[in-house]
Order: sequence, then structure tokens, then C-alpha cells
Amino acid sequence: MIGVPKMKNIYMVQASNTYSGESFKAAYLPYAVGLLVAYAFTDETVKKEYSFKRFIFTRENTDKAVESMDNPAFVGFSNYIWNTQYNLALAEKVKKKFPECVILFGGHNVPPDNSFLEKYPFIDFLVHAEGEEAFRSLLLELCKEKPDFSSIPNISYRTEENGCKKNPTEILSKTDYPSPYLTGLFDSIFEENPDMQLDAILETSRGCPNSCTYCDWGCNGSKIRLFPIERVFAEIDWLADHGVKFIWGADSNFGQFKRDIEIVDYLIKVKEKTGCPERLRINYAKHNPQVVFEISRKLEKYGLSKEGATISFQSLNPETLANIGRRNMSLDKFGELISMYKKEGVTTYSELILGLPGETKESFTKGICELLEYGQHKAIQVYTCDLLPNSEMGSKESVEKYGIRTVKTPFAQAHCKADIKQEITEYNNAVIETNTLSREDWVYCVVFSCIIQAFHNIGLF
Repeated sequence: MIGVPKMKNIYMVQASNTYSGESFKAAYLPYAVGLLVAYAFTDETVKKEYSFKRFIFTRENTDKAVESMDNPAFVGFSNYIWNTQYNLALAEKVKKKFPECVILFGGHNVPPDNSFLEKYPFIDFLVHAEGEEAFRSLLLELCKEKPDFSSIPNISYRTEENGCKKNPTEILSKTDYPSPYLTGLFDSIFEENPDMQLDAILETSRGCPNSCTYCDWGCNGSKIRLFPIERVFAEIDWLADHGVKFIWGADSNFGQFKRDIEIVDYLIKVKEKTGCPERLRINYAKHNPQVVFEISRKLEKYGLSKEGATISFQSLNPETLANIGRRNMSLDKFGELISMYKKEGVTTYSELILGLPGETKESFTKGICELLEYGQHKAIQVYTCDLLPNSEMGSKESVEKYGIRTVKTPFAQAHCKADIKQEITEYNNAVIETNTLSREDWVYCVVFSCIIQAFHNIGLF
């Protein structure tokens, strides 16, 4: 059991890759950990007991990052595929130099069990699922002479009596958490990095009603909760005022609600007035094609669309779709949508995932051919299936049931070129074999997909 920290300096880590263009260097603002800090410091006790020092939002040299810390009492890490190994290396060094410092790990790449605590003795707490309430409650409990963590949902921790313990998971329902943008938490990042292009996350809703087994977005059965639209508009204004050029939409199903058209109209209005944002990337809803079409048409018209409209399938094999808990539109409906988008001059692309359970070489290549047959002549993007620790497909039962085999591959960011030199390499677990797809067949599908993409690139379709 860890003791109560003597000093109350807090550091938060959400390290993203930096990207370089011809005349700029860019990185994302640390939105996830910003949410935690913004909410925690609405509490008067937290304000009294703790001092928030700074965000580590890029992959700083780990030794220099530790040296920059002033007696940290608490360091929180947000974990994703692109930064978990970095976080582990930094956390271990922090604990070595400051053994009384509390180390917290949360985020999508933290497994749903206690394995991180068992494997990494320098980690003190884990947060599973959403973290705002757990983070604040943990800070408050650590202020007590005899802290008791047993009543804090969504955390794992060590006990003197029973080793590692995981508390029950609680699905949150709040939507009025304070914004890290509007509370000024990121102002210092802009002041200290005047030559860096700072990109941002925009969250207008949270949760996902779908239960695709390869994904961890809807794994907790969470319904979509809408953030107050006044907050959304205020954040858009703030981002534009700070010159944010690129926004990544954090919603799982943007376009599911008619109000999403209002949000797009407001983005267009702000862009016309300020010039920002220049581009927007969205995860579109699967089952509301008319609203998605209207949104895509508007974004294309005003130059906001980064890659066009997504009409995704992931697989066209009925057995695979049943295995992954997904429903697709009919191919006839798909063909109609392709014609609509083409008529309006809106670029479309479709996505497939290679390595899903039940897929075969024949079914996968047939699926690509069917997309071509029904009019997808712009782009078919094929992604390798990654085994995510919090997905149903990533469970031991699913791995055994479907004969899933993976390899660790160096992680590469998809949408732009990352800096080549990295202190620490990140990895993802790529599915390269199942009980219906041999490794040889997987290689065949990769080559087949590359040939189709090359034909797309040179305009043969």
C-alpha cells in the first residue's frame, strides 16, 4: 500500500507523436488528460491540496522529462497504441527518482484486468473505462490520513492483505464536465510552443450503442450521451480563436443525430469568419445515411473534409459479420449512395478489416470485388485487424475460439508521416492468422489489396 504523498504537485502525460511538414511541426493537444484535470479542479479540496504543474503532450526525452519535474506527488498517464511503451519507460524512471510519487495509468490500452499492476510494480493505480469521476475521487482519497479506495468505481489498486484488487465498473451518465479548452488549461501550451501547429480533438457526444467485437468503443454497453450544444459551439470558437487548423472528431457515430448538421453549419460559419479549422476528420454514423450525406456534402463544399465520406463495411462475409456483431447496409443501398455522392462531387471511400474471425481468402477478395462492382471506384482502404485489449475479440475466449494469432509490429500513425527518430518504439498486435485464414492466405489478401489500391491510385477504376 502506498502512503499519502507529502507534496501535491501533479503532472499529466498524454504523449503524441509530432509531425513535420514543409513548414510546420504539429502535435495534438492532450484532450483526454485535460478533461480529468478540468473536472478534478472544480473541487475545493483538490484546489487546496494539489498544484497542477504541466502536461507532457509530446514524446519528450524521458530523462529530460523526469529532470523537469518538481517533486511530483502524482503523475497520470493516458495510454493508447501510440504511446504505451513510452509511458511505461517514463513511469518507471519517475518512480525510481521519486519513489513516493503515485503513478496512475488509464486509457484504451490499459487491459480490463489487473495485469498491468502485476507486471509493472512502478504503477500504483489503473483506471478502467471513463476516468473523470475516478480521477477526482482518487485525488480526494489520497488526501486522507487513512485512504480507503474500495468505494471508487473503475479503478484497480494494490492492497496489503489481498494483492491487486479491481473495483466494479460504473457507466457514467454526465455530460456537463468542464472543457479543458474553455477553462484555459491549454493556454500555456500555446504560449510555450508558438511555432508548433497544435491540432485538437472535438467531442460532441460520448459512448457507442454498437457492439462490434473488434472495437472497444461500445464494450461497456454505453449509450450515446450528447454534450450540451452551447459547450460544443464555445469550444469551436475557442479552437478557431487559437488558430487550430485540424480537428479530429471524437464521436463514435457523428451524423446519428440531426443536431450534428447544426454543428457542421457552425463549423462552416466559423471557418468562413476566421479561416479555422481548415480540415475536419469524422467517424460517421453507420445507420443514418441521409444525415451523413448532408454533412458530407456541406464539408466537401466548404473544403473542410479531410478524406471524404466513409461508407464502411469492415467485411461483406455474412459469417464474419455474425461473429463480430455487426450489421451492414445492403449492397443495393450502397450503390445508391455511391451514385448520390458522385452526383454531388463528394469523394467517398470504403473500409475493410483484414483478419476478422470467419473471413477467408475467398470471402475477403470477393468482398473487394463486390464493392468495385457496386461503384466504389475512388478508394477501398484495407486495415490490418489489431487485437485491442479492451475489445471482446481481444479476450482469451475469443482468441481461442477463432484461432487468432498475432504478431507485434512497429506502430505507424496512419494519417501523416511521423518523425523517424523515436527514443522508444511502440507496437500493435496485428492479426495475421485465424482458424479460417492461414498466414499464406493473409499474405495473399494483403497483396491483392495493394494491387487494387494501386489501380485506384492511377485511376484504372
